[in-house]
Order: sequence, then C-alpha cells, then structure tokens
Amino acid sequence: MSRLILNNLTFQQNASYIGFNGEVVNVIGYGTAVHNGVKPGGVLYEKQKMIAGRNLLRNGDFAVQQNGNQWIGVPTSGDYEYIVDGWFYQRSGNSKANAAVSESNLDNLSDIQRALRVTTFSGGSPSAFSVISQRKAGVLVFSGKTLTLSFYAKCNNQRSIAIEVGNDFKSSVVNQRMMIGRADLTTKWQKFVFTFNFPNRPSVMTRGVDHHSWLYFWLEAGDNFNSRTGGINTYSGTFDFADIQLEESERDTPFERLEYTKSLGNVREYFEKVNSVISLSKYGNSTSNDKVGGYIPYAIPKRKAPVLTPSYDFVDAPSLFGISEQGFNVVGTANNADSVARVLGYTANSEITP
Repeated sequence: MSRLILNNLTFQQNASYIGFNGEVVNVIGYGTAVHNGVKPGGVLYEKQKMIAGRNLLRNGDFAVQQNGNQWIGVPTSGDYEYIVDGWFYQRSGNSKANAAVSESNLDNLSDIQRALRVTTFSGGSPSAFSVISQRKAGVLVFSGKTLTLSFYAKCNNQRSIAIEVGNDFKSSVVNQRMMIGRADLTTKWQKFVFTFNFPNRPSVMTRGVDHHSWLYFWLEAGDNFNSRTGGINTYSGTFDFADIQLEESERDTPFERLEYTKSLGNVREYFEKVNSVISLSKYGNSTSNDKVGGYIPYAIPKRKAPVLTPSYDFVDAPSLFGISEQGFNVVGTANNADSVARVLGYTANSEITP
C-alpha cells in the first residue's frame, strides 16, 4: 500500500518554493502550505499556536500602569527615568521628554488597544539623544537565537528611528551590541518587523551583578552617535508605539495580549507597587509592649532583593530588615493607642537601571 509523504521545508525555503499545482508541503513548525505551481510560498495554513508567554518583553502593550500613565519633563534628575512599567526613557545632552500611555491616538486601528506617546525635546547637541529601553536579566537569554521584533509605530513627521539590541556583562567582557535596523515612520500607524540572529556568547565570559540583555529604540541622536545609529539626527517631536513583541522565531506572530494578571505578574518580578493597608502586630519584647512589626511577602517573588520604599501610619522609627527576593520585615513603635500601626503600601524595585 502506498502512502503520501509530504515535502518538509523550513519557512524560508517554502517562501521561495513554487512546487506544482495541488502540492501540499509541511512547513516545519508552522503548518502546511498548498501550492499552485505559480505563486512562491503557496497558501500557508498555520497550526494554532498553543504556547503562551512567547513575548520575551514585559508589558509590550503598556496595559500595566503601576507607575502611573503620564510623565512630564523627564528625567526630573539624572539621565534616565522609569516611565510605564518595564520601560525607561534615557537621554543625554540635555534632551528631555514627555511620555504618556493613552487609548486615544489609535486612529481607529483595531489591532491595538493603547499606545505609549513620547514627545522629545532634543538638546540638539552632538552628544544629545533620546532612547526608550527595556532590560532583561541574564546575558544568555537571547544569545545565539534567531529573534523577531515586531511593533506598531508612527510619528508626527516622516522620521527614521534606530533599533538596537545587546548584552551587558557587567564585567571586563566587552559588551555586545548590534543595530538590527531602522524603521521609517510616517504620520500613519505601520507595523514593523525585524528578524535577526543575536550574537553568540563569547568563548570566555564572566558575569557581574545585574548582567542583562537590552532593547533600545533610538528616537533621536546627535553626531556623536552617527556610527551607532546610522545618523538619525536630533529631533523634537512626537512618537507613538504599540504592541512591542520580541520572540524566538524566524517570523513575527500576532501580538500575544496576555490577561492582565499574567502581564502584571511578569512586571512585578522586576517592579511591584502595592497600595494596600497592611496591619502590624505587637512584638513580644522583654522591656516594652509597644513594639510592632511583621513580615510582608511580595505579591510576586523578585529577581533579586529589591530597593524598598514603604510608607507608614501610626508608627514611629520604622525600619526594615531581612529584605530578600521573597519579602521583608518591618519593626517600629506604635504611637497611637486608638489606631492600628500599619504599612500603607510599598514599592519594591528590582529593575535594572541604565
């Protein structure tokens, strides 16, 4: 008895394959393609994608807004500011920006739900630049992989931006970086897709504290960065971004819009803001009964022990100890016999800063 054996092709091979009329091809990892002997690639019927969590970035649709949804004149000090969860604005040469997340400015594009708008005010000097960026802990997360970056973007004028990825070993090892392309923005929303091979790990490698991979969107840059950005030049203007996705793939897939709680959990591994009231209990103490305290676990364990900024009420001389990736301890002195000593909330920040 004879049996049908399908031709097996990679996605790239099938894209240029004509075949014969009625031929069915197995496109490895994607599905099947039916060819007509005329059109390269045929008609591709993809398998249903069952793998969740394929976006290697956090909060690519800006749904999580623990840190607010508007930032004016940033950075307020220094050369960077944490804006919408997972993302930083970086600058040099006196450039600044306004940033905001909005469900307006979508131009009735049904594929996206919200956008990050960044309005740059360039310093204009050779050393000026504006970048939005994200970092992911671990220099081996992307190494040697075929990756595809996709996103929607537009600008108030025709304008090119540059996109860069890299590894920061936080050691004597020279950082790896590569420009993966330039996106030519217009005043209309467009989807941009870049597929690239991330550099392999060095043969000799040491890693320091907070070693990581990064993604940069260069919005504007002066002459000092021409060789790095391809000469995009300085610019004061408005940029909109939506649905940023980085995945291990030879092509882009539809943006994975996670349930909010899942997206929130991904963000909270790096940055968690809690506004719940947490009561503190009396501590047993040999000299006093007005000592209060307690152990507070995070909603999501952190990638490392975070920087904590709690707020309190009805507590004198509060202090922290035993800060870990899992939670922290508070101790202090209750100062009101009629009110419960409490933590009003906290921010636990494990983000990797520029």
